This record gives sequence, structure tokens and C-alpha cells, in this order.
Amino acid sequence: MASLQPGQMLGQYQITSQIGKGGMATVYKAYQVSMDRYVALKVVSGQVMDDPNFLKRFRQEARLIAKLEHPHILPVHDYGEEDGMPYMVMRFLEAGTLTELLETGPLPLSEIDRIFTQLTDALEYAHENGVIHRDIKPSNAMLDKRGGVFLTDFGIAKMVEGASPGLTATGAITGTPSYMSPEQAQGNKVDQRSDIYSLGIVLFEMLTGRVPFEAETPMAVLFKQILDPPPPLSTVRADLPYTLEIVLLKALAKKPEDRYPSMAAFRTGWKKALSEFAEVASTQQMAVPKPQLATPIGDASTSPTVVPLATAVGAAVKSDGKKKVPLLVIIGVCVVVVALLGGAVVFGGMYFLGRMSQVQPTPTMQDNILAEPPLNAGSTSVVVSASEGTKSWAAANSVFSIDFRGKEVLTAGFGGVTIWNRDDGSYKRITTADGLPGANTGLVFVDQDQSLWVGSDSGLTHFRDGTFIVYTVSDGLDSNAVGAITRNNKGLLVGTQYSGQAGGGLLSLEDGSWKPVPGFPSASAEPDEKSVSYNVRKIVEDKDGNLWVATDNGLAMLNTNNQWTVFKTQSGLADNNVYVVDVNPQGKVFVGTANGNVAQFDAEKGRFESYVDLKEYGIYDVCCMQIGADQSEWFAGGNIVRYTPQTKQWTTYSADTGSFPAYSVTSMGMDDQGTLYFGSDESGLVRYVNNKFERMVIPNAPSYGQYGRIVHAQDGRLVFMQLYDNGGDLFDPATETWNKVPAEQHLPRAFDSKGRMWSGGWDGLWIFEDGKITHVTEEHGLPSTKINAIVFDSKGLAYLATGTGIVTFDGLAVKDTYTTKDGLIADDVLRLFMAKDDSLWVSMTGGFSHRLADGTWEHFTAEKLFGGYAAYFTDFVEDSDGNIWISTIGDGVYQYANGKWKRLRATDPGVGLPSDTVNAAALAPDGSLWFGTENEGAVRYDGKTWTRYTVAEGLIHNTVNGIYVAPDGVVWFATNGGMTKLVP
Repeated sequence: MASLQPGQMLGQYQITSQIGKGGMATVYKAYQVSMDRYVALKVVSGQVMDDPNFLKRFRQEARLIAKLEHPHILPVHDYGEEDGMPYMVMRFLEAGTLTELLETGPLPLSEIDRIFTQLTDALEYAHENGVIHRDIKPSNAMLDKRGGVFLTDFGIAKMVEGASPGLTATGAITGTPSYMSPEQAQGNKVDQRSDIYSLGIVLFEMLTGRVPFEAETPMAVLFKQILDPPPPLSTVRADLPYTLEIVLLKALAKKPEDRYPSMAAFRTGWKKALSEFAEVASTQQMAVPKPQLATPIGDASTSPTVVPLATAVGAAVKSDGKKKVPLLVIIGVCVVVVALLGGAVVFGGMYFLGRMSQVQPTPTMQDNILAEPPLNAGSTSVVVSASEGTKSWAAANSVFSIDFRGKEVLTAGFGGVTIWNRDDGSYKRITTADGLPGANTGLVFVDQDQSLWVGSDSGLTHFRDGTFIVYTVSDGLDSNAVGAITRNNKGLLVGTQYSGQAGGGLLSLEDGSWKPVPGFPSASAEPDEKSVSYNVRKIVEDKDGNLWVATDNGLAMLNTNNQWTVFKTQSGLADNNVYVVDVNPQGKVFVGTANGNVAQFDAEKGRFESYVDLKEYGIYDVCCMQIGADQSEWFAGGNIVRYTPQTKQWTTYSADTGSFPAYSVTSMGMDDQGTLYFGSDESGLVRYVNNKFERMVIPNAPSYGQYGRIVHAQDGRLVFMQLYDNGGDLFDPATETWNKVPAEQHLPRAFDSKGRMWSGGWDGLWIFEDGKITHVTEEHGLPSTKINAIVFDSKGLAYLATGTGIVTFDGLAVKDTYTTKDGLIADDVLRLFMAKDDSLWVSMTGGFSHRLADGTWEHFTAEKLFGGYAAYFTDFVEDSDGNIWISTIGDGVYQYANGKWKRLRATDPGVGLPSDTVNAAALAPDGSLWFGTENEGAVRYDGKTWTRYTVAEGLIHNTVNGIYVAPDGVVWFATNGGMTKLVP
């Protein structure tokens, strides 16, 4: 195909100049006569057009890409064919690219964070809409004059890969070698994790000024992508925080399953790494120093560097209780909170004034206006359980919903509801001990009769006159996850999450049971343009009696004639992901969505118009809105932003600048005295009084709301590891005190007989002892820096579960390595268990292996044993007779006794397992066995009798992920709602 010439027409587009050319397409600047505008015209190359199947696929892909409407994706206006030439029409930008920006020199971390955040937002949206980019690189990230990022070149690589075999047989490789994932380089099937890898390369380049893999030829680069580990970040730029290296290692893992599962997870990991670095850099109060690379293991000339356990675990807790100020605000935390807790939002009047849209916002930054000290009322965060002999603790300082009743400020979060007295700062708690069916509450609502409604992940509870009523699916709810509630002239309405039902998500209370609201246009699967999601986040009625329902995929309105209307991007919303909807005193309806936009409903036009774009103030997802007593308008979504109409000024508050005492704001509300309150994740309740922020916190509370494993030290202290993430809380049973495990400790995996703590994660092995740290990496013989588990044999030899097999380590050098070559079912080893006879049990996805004391191996899968379907083996325990018990996901418990296997399932006669999904197992000193299940509590088995323990018996949550039984018989449970202690 010859190049198009200036003046030549392609459809209605007149070519003015060629502005770019690649292997698959040429880009022209063109003039669209009908719209009187310039556009960018991408014309596909002749090589691709020779394929007979391409045009059909081009049409399909072009339609899909044209539907991508995101503020950081270069929009496609049109597509078509002319004289057999397929083309796409995009917005024309007088702009440069990220490639050109990188050529100007190193970028500051704040600029990298801004660009990276916009790219992950764009790709997350594309992935959610079924589009994989497949050619992420700096030249495909355009920058406008204001620095806004626009991702372009979507779908071309995907189209080519779908063409006939003859095309790829010519040797054409889709993508760019320097940014190509290993699976893409090998011609294998790719998914969103391939884009994560490519963006990891771009992030590495933004941080260092170079790509991680360089070679003389493109083919040599591809081989490096497939085979070579990326160079350590510290060897390229020593001044960068080492916390970022962990993020890059995970994003650039060779196996897709070892990477972040989504762009949202990648972004969260990046933000967390930045904030952890900032906590050290800004305060210098962390007890653990920045680790230095140890002398290569086995070098007898010097001894390894180490840090004492007392310092590594305990000393870091000696702080003043103030939240460390991170370097950069974690954008998008409201997204996670709303998703996990059923869309917790504020129910205490969020009204907006109709600020004149022509006023040009002028960002300003306040000085530090924090009030100290915070209000620390009460003495303990202990949840007094319903059963004698049990105590529970929860992350009571995570606040996801706020409402008011007289002098009381009510908040909902992990562990239940807190009722604060605003005058003296005292508080009382409502927990599972008081009738809540579940510990994780995302909603508190004060009804017109002053009674309370509390929504949790286990149902809805109504507290009135000293009594309570619990509503669940047995009472007509379509899901036990309740996250929205309101009362109008027709009665009480609730919004639920995860029902999976068409018409689900919105119900009304009628004669003591819940009924679906007729005609609610929610879809059972992916909503189309005429339907919304069944995940309801907010319900509000406007002054005309119209009912508005916000969901994570569209907004629905029920008018007074009982007719439903669906509003989406085609109706003026900036994004279909709607977090909050409310009405101002003049009756105007306002909506906060993803992509940092607040929109106002124009009743005459029947559509929404943009009210304000908050992205320039660091808000990318508007989770909360509130009007203050002085008529100022407040918005939150990571940062907090206030607009003051009198001065026409915008003010940003954040932990980054020290102007706000918490990051990750989750909710807002205002009491009858005009005092503003803000809920946060981990940092308690914050109120704004006399132009100062002050925290209201419950002392001695754990930081994290959901726990997975329990790691115990020889001195009796326990580390409760955060579920699904890298954090941990340290608990001292002797004093019943909580402290957060410092980020530098990575993931505590085990304590050895000397009291040393062994930790691991994505960046190798860390050993803490006597004031120093030993760091072991691939340079010292590890086959992989991913450490999943650590156990010790009777001689003190450590066995490490890595991403590429098992290694033994004697404290100085790596000894033996075991991989699939030795018969392991998979190289990514998840769990290890050392039996009394020094035989080793190994868990992997799809099966487990047993290394006998004589060194021989035997290997098993669920299908091989019982024809079962367990894909994941969660825990091992050895009973007092030397028999091995293995818990599974979905297939009950396996027992190995006298060389024979037996399976115990919930449906088997005489077996008291309440569920076949068993997360944890433990042995008690009296010989009994404990098993923790999913949603069904824990069960004790003494060889004859099965005894079940649930919320009714004092557990804080019925999903038990970890169990530890101390030598004195005390049982500790790590759950989805916190921690419970049971004294037999």
C-alpha cells in the first residue's frame, strides 16, 4: 500500500500530513470536513490487509475499541474502510509522548506516580471491557500540554494475532521486544497479566532511564525476556527506595500466575511501597534500619549482617501513636473499601450548592492544621464475646460509614459499630456479642424513630428498644451483603451486593420480609446500555419523589410513574462506576464516579453534565461528597478537596502534605452542629473543628481487619498476617497489646530455635537477629527470590518454599534444591510442613508431595487419590499418633495413617465437618485437632466427637483462615473479621 498524500481523501477525511509509521499501521493528520476538526487517522498496513480473515476481525475489534470511553485512553471517533483500506479515526493531540519526556532526564517519583496511576486506570478499564493492549510502551502513551496521559494503539496487536496462520508464519512478532512479556515472546496465549508485565517494564524505565533487558538484536532481547531475571533496581539507581524493587519483581515475574492478578492490584502494590518508604524517610522512627545486602553467603572472610528479634519485631511499636505521613497519597483506596465492604457510603446528608461552572479553580495548599493530641477514649479495643472464655479483637479504627443521633456519632467498620460521644470522646461498641451476625460492617443508618440499622457481610440487623432483629437471605434478602439503605414515603429500602440475580440488589421491607423492588433494571451478568449492576452502593430520593440508585455499573432512576431509566456514559456520566449519588437543597442531583468526576443532572435535557473534574487534585474515584455548614463543598477519593464559594478557591488536604492525619478516606458526614467527620481505613474517625483536624481513635486495636496465617515466636508473641496482602500485626498475649509489624520485616514466615525471625516475600530471604539483618537473594544461590514458606527440621536446617522449587539453607549457604525435575507437581511451592520424623510435606496448586526421611519422594494429586477436585491444599498437621491430616479447598480433609489415605467430607456419616472448604488445621496439647472453615466457623475433633465453634460461641467471624494452639491449650483464630482467643 502506497503512502497517502496530502490532499488525498479517505472517506470524509482529508489527509494533511503523515505523522507516524509502524510495522502494522501508518498514522496521518487529517481534516474532518463535516465536524470542522483535525483527527488522527490510523491506516492499517498492506501486509495485514492481505489476510482474508483480517477485515472481519478488524470490524469486530474496532467496534470494541471504539466503546472504550476513558479519560486516559485516546478516544476512537470512527472506523471504516475505503478502497479496501481499513482505518480508525482518533482524537488528534498536539502533544508529545512518554518517550520524549523520558529523553529530557530522570523523572521525580511524584511525576512517575502520576503517570503510572493514569496508565493503570486506563488499562484496568480496558481489561474490564475485555481488551488487552499487547503493546504497552512509552511511545504509545501520549501526553497533552497539561501533562495528561492518553494511552493509544489499542487492539492492533490483538487483531494481528487473530489473523490467519500464514501471517505469523512469516516471522512477524506482535508487540515490541523490549516491552514484551515472556509468554507473548513465545507466541503463547496472553491475558491482562501480559500488559502488567509490559507496564512493569515501562515503570522500570521511568525509574531508571533504561529498560531492564538490553541486547544487540531484538531476538536476543526476547531471549532475555524469557530467561533472564531483571537487574536489581538498586544496581541501576541506588538512590531509589528498595521497597519499589519488590513491586517490580512481582510485576516482572516470568510466570503470569506469579504477577499481580490485575492492574488494580499492581497500582495498590506501588502505592503501598511508596507509602512504606515515606513512613521511614519522613519520620525516621522505624526501629528496623534499611537492610543492606549481606556478604555473599559462604564467604568466610566476613560474617553476615543481622538485626535482633527484639528490635525487628518489638521495638518499632514504641511510637506516639501518630500515623506516619506517606510520601504520596494512596489514590483509589475508596475503590477497594467499597468493593470489599459492599459499597459502604455516608448516609448523613450530602448536599451540594450549584457552584458556577465558569469559575476557574485555583488549587491552593494549606499549612499543617492538625490538632493534637487525638482523642483516645476508653482503654481497650477488646470485643467481649458472647461465650465465656473467649475474647476477640478487631480493627476498630477502620471506618466505612458514619451517621449521627443527637450527641452520638456512629461509625461502622471492621469488628462492628462504634458509638462515640462527641462531647467527651467516650465510646461504646456494638459487636457480634450484641447480636450482629457478622463482624465486618460497612453501613450504619439512624432511622426516623432513632433506631439503628447495621449492614454487614452476613446480613442486616435492626436495633430498637434494647432488642435486635437479624435479616438474612432466609428473610427474603437476595444477598447477606448489605451496603446501602434509605427510608422514603414508601418504606425502608436496602441495597445489596453480589446477589447475581437479574432484578437483584434493591429490596423493600414488607410485613417483616424483604421483597425485590419491581422492575429494578439490574442484569444477572454484565449489564448492557439498558441495565445496571446488582451491586448497589447508594439509594436516595430527590425532592420530586424520584428514586436514584447508584451501582458499580450505571445509575438507575425510578420516577413517580414507576418507570425506570438507566443513566450511563451515553447519558453524560464520565464513568459507569458510580460511587455516590445525592441531592442538594435546591433539588439538584449530583453523582460521583470513577475517573474523578462529579456530574449534575439536567432535568430538562434528561442527562448529566460534568460539574467538576477532580483528577487534577489527586482524586480519581469520588467516593464521598459533603457540603459544610459554611456552604463549602467537600470531596474525597484518596485526597480530600474543599471548594470555598466565597473565595472561589480549592484546598487539598492529604497525609502527603501533613495537612490531614490519615490517608485512604472512606466516608464523610456532618452532625447537627455543623461539624464534619471523615472515616478512614486504619486511622480512625477524623473531625474538623475550629479549622483543625483531630483524630478519634480506639487505642490498642489491631491495624488489619482480616487475617490469614498465624506465626508464633518462642516467647509467646504472635504475628497475625494480613489476608491477601503483606502486612501483619504483632500481639503480645501476656500484656494483650497490639503493634503493627514494620514494613521492613517483609512477611514473617517462621521463628527458629534461636528466636530469629525468618521472613520472605518477593525479594528473597530475610533473617533478623541481634540488631542486624541478613538478606539472601539469587546472588547467594536462591533459585527464586519468591519465598512462600519456611520450616526447620530437627537439626535446624531450613527448608524454603520458593517460586521455583524447594531449597535447603543452613544459615550460611544454599544446600539442596528440589523442583519438578525431582517429581514435584509444580515449581511454585505454597506451603511446607515438617513432620516429627523429619519427613517433609509440600503443598502446590494441584497437588502435594512427601519427601520421606530417607530422602525418597512420593507425589499425590486429589484426582489420583480420590477423584476429588481440590486444587489447593491449605494446611498440614500431625496428630499425636504420627498421622498426617491435610486440609483442602472443596474436598474436605485427608488423613494419612499407616500408609493409607482416608478422606473425610462434610457429607460423610459421622463426620462433623461443617464445610468441605477447610482453610486451616492445628493440633492441641490434649491430642485434639482443630479445623478452620470458610463461612462455617471452626470445629474441634477429639477422635470421637466433633464440636463446632461459630459466632454464636464467641468467634468474631465464621471464616477461619488460621489456627494456633499454644502449649497451655489456648486457641487463637485468625478470621475474616479479626482475631479470637479461646480458653478451653
